[in-house]
Amino acid sequence: MLPFLAVSGNPSTSTTANRVLLEWWVRQGEPESGWIVPTRSGTRRELGAWLNRSTQATCQAAGVRKVTFHGLRHSHISLAREAGVPLSVISKNVGHHSEEFTARVYAHVADEFCTSAAERFQTHLRA
Repeated sequence: MLPFLAVSGNPSTSTTANRVLLEWWVRQGEPESGWIVPTRSGTRRELGAWLNRSTQATCQAAGVRKVTFHGLRHSHISLAREAGVPLSVISKNVGHHSEEFTARVYAHVADEFCTSAAERFQTHLRA
């Protein structure tokens, strides 16, 4: 029986996250509940709340500001964009359905990056 994946999509064709989760599930001996991250009683875990609690506990242990798991995802995408990672790679890695969607949602990053680039160019010209 295939597990109920924590992220949407067909496990045989979708994102890297799905493949990693499926491999982990198989290594765990394919738990009968079918859930990737079940509760102790084997029922469905509210994954978003669990991820946020886990993330916040990790932040507290590290002595850094608390963030949500979604906030980390957003930061990853924004930083990858600013680092010049191709939009096609970012979009595929995070499981967006299209580059256009990623570009639309993270357009503010591109705007900030262009402003920064223009400022650097202007500084270079004055040197």
